[in-house]
Amino acid sequence: MDESTTAVVENATRQESSSSPTKPSSSTSNATPTTEPKTPTASSSSANIEFEPPAACIRRLLKQVLPKSTNVSKDSLSAISRASGIFVLYLTACANDVAREGRRSTIVAKDVLGALKELDFGEFVPLMEKFLEGHRKEERCKKEEKERVKKLQVERQQSLQQQEEKEKAVASSLSYDGEEKEGMRDATTGKFVARDGREEGVV
Repeated sequence: MDESTTAVVENATRQESSSSPTKPSSSTSNATPTTEPKTPTASSSSANIEFEPPAACIRRLLKQVLPKSTNVSKDSLSAISRASGIFVLYLTACANDVAREGRRSTIVAKDVLGALKELDFGEFVPLMEKFLEGHRKEERCKKEEKERVKKLQVERQQSLQQQEEKEKAVASSLSYDGEEKEGMRDATTGKFVARDGREEGVV
């Protein structure tokens, strides 16, 4: 375990044990500090953040990997939850270091895989690669399905508009045919003119 790993674990566990700061004694209260403050790094800053996965998620995971006859006590469940939170924070800090070495400000999947290798968890990399492949395929299928549904909605809307235009054209044609048979209105006077040329109301 390297120095950064030890710092993360010690800082995270120290927050759990020390709930309130200790009062300095009178003999040491006036002493001047001789050490300069350390510059915060990615590892130290991440250790100051408390994170624990929900107990329900941990319990569900344990049920999947443990035999049905195995029981898990409440305190051991809390310890596993706390340990998993520390691991997530430290893995994130290591992945951030990998990204910074590559001169990138965004952590990507390959940074997480690189962090696993640096933490001597290289045997999990093939499993993670397989998971990422399935995850990307699932996301791609979701995107394609969303685009397909959107395209169908556009086509359906266009079809309805064309149908409405056809209905309007048919109604306009029927109205024009009826006016031709019975007569038409004069555009100037607005009076109805029959086919024999007589105006409406003229005998």
